[in-house]
Amino acid sequence: MMPDLQKEFSRAPFVSWNLACLVLMIDTGCGCGDIYAFVKQQSIIKEKKIIVVNTHNHPEQ
Repeated sequence: MMPDLQKEFSRAPFVSWNLACLVLMIDTGCGCGDIYAFVKQQSIIKEKKIIVVNTHNHPEQ
């Protein structure tokens, strides 16, 4: 993030609501590790629907 933009965000009052209804994951990697288990461990998204979108594939897989 640009330093000036980050400075503006830090001055603004911050309010947060948990309005997430699903998780969209883009380009989740090539299978090195268990990303599903990692995502499910996150308390804010534990019970959310997960959608995975891959923009490309790897022919070696």
